[in-house]
Amino acid sequence: MFAIGIDIGTTNVKVVLVDPDGTAIADASRALTTRSEGPTTTQDPEAIWSAVRDAVRQISSEHPAQAGEVRSIGVCSQYSSLVAVGRDGRAVSPVKLYLDTRGADHCWAILDRHPEAFGTWVDRHGIPPIGSGLTLSHLLHFQHDEPDVHARTAVYLEVMDFVNQRLTGRAAATQCTMFASQLCDNRVVGTTTYDQDLVTMAGVDHDRLPPLIGMDEEVGGLLDDVAADLGIPTGVVVMAAMNDTQAGAFATGVLADPARRAEWWWERPGCSSSPCRPWRSTWTTKCSRCLLPFLAATPSWPRTGSRGARSNVSWRCSRHRPEDPRRPP
Repeated sequence: MFAIGIDIGTTNVKVVLVDPDGTAIADASRALTTRSEGPTTTQDPEAIWSAVRDAVRQISSEHPAQAGEVRSIGVCSQYSSLVAVGRDGRAVSPVKLYLDTRGADHCWAILDRHPEAFGTWVDRHGIPPIGSGLTLSHLLHFQHDEPDVHARTAVYLEVMDFVNQRLTGRAAATQCTMFASQLCDNRVVGTTTYDQDLVTMAGVDHDRLPPLIGMDEEVGGLLDDVAADLGIPTGVVVMAAMNDTQAGAFATGVLADPARRAEWWWERPGCSSSPCRPWRSTWTTKCSRCLLPFLAATPSWPRTGSRGARSNVSWRCSRHRPEDPRRPP
């Protein structure tokens, strides 16, 4: 059984064919073009899809026997890069890349409307709504500043989920791929719902958000016409996509070797405590749901008890962390 991995970066698309042991058998890449002017940074979503198709077809034509045994596809990409998708499954506007800073004013307006917004977002998501090219600002820019595009949009997808939609015909996302939308409560690892308070305060059109599935779930089977075009079998399973940070954590091998650990330290300049360790988080991973602890790498404290994970958290600097009854010992 072979698998295909697809990585959509800012500068190129990379595709790899791997054997059952994870050994790379073949790879191919295609360049992408980015257009930038002032606060605007975009790419052509159809060009991204064409690059994916061309790279996969190169591999399948050069290795037809192995391509005929492909059983699964995994896709990852950069995130904070939003595609407006119409009812026919085709993009209706260029991709707003993470370098595109339009819509920041709408994010700051959330803080003006809701004095409690800053604390709520930091507590639940980890990052306050301040724009800076994050997906939330793109959602609001489409909705308020490009109403014609918004009206033609059935669903907003990050790039990796857009590619999965073209592969399977199904629009779906995960807590990880929609991380930069800032609309999930990341205290719950593996959530498949948006936080209604965050959605309401942001004023985002909920009807155009993609449904969330589990991070280890299947999106669906490869469409027959797409399979024929790519030169791989029908029935290939397309797994839930990943953002590049999640994929990087996955690539460390923590799933293959649960004894491996990852540690994060938050330093505060000028602290008189020696050593200054406002928090330290050591995670032992057991499943793909454990690939989110990096979300806690903000001044908000990390949670424990998440499905599929065990954590051992020690706190070294009480000056910077008020006591909280929920804090682990």
